[in-house]
Amino acid sequence: MLTLSDKHVEQLRQRFSKKGPLWDQWEYKVRAGSIIIFTPVTPLDLTTGKPDPARRYMCKHLRIVPCQPGPFGLQYWRHTEKWEWLPFTGTLEEIAEAIAADDLGLCAPTET
Repeated sequence: MLTLSDKHVEQLRQRFSKKGPLWDQWEYKVRAGSIIIFTPVTPLDLTTGKPDPARRYMCKHLRIVPCQPGPFGLQYWRHTEKWEWLPFTGTLEEIAEAIAADDLGLCAPTET
């Protein structure tokens, strides 16, 4: 089974940074042959109702993993604190296209 590496992270970083500033803020980590994609979250200050940059953190968002029939599959980090399989498998390029298309409304970064 194929594994993912820092070389693959760089390919994703270059592809997604072209999509805009929110995509450029993503962080990537290679773990156990998979790539975890983290996105920034800026919580609201409850007293002002405005985003509070001092409380900004990175949240697990997506994971690209080796799988069958693969070579890779895509997972989404749910509020249940578990990874959920999304219906996308294929090459790294095909997975990147599925993330960019965001047909399920789960992949694109948001302002929050």
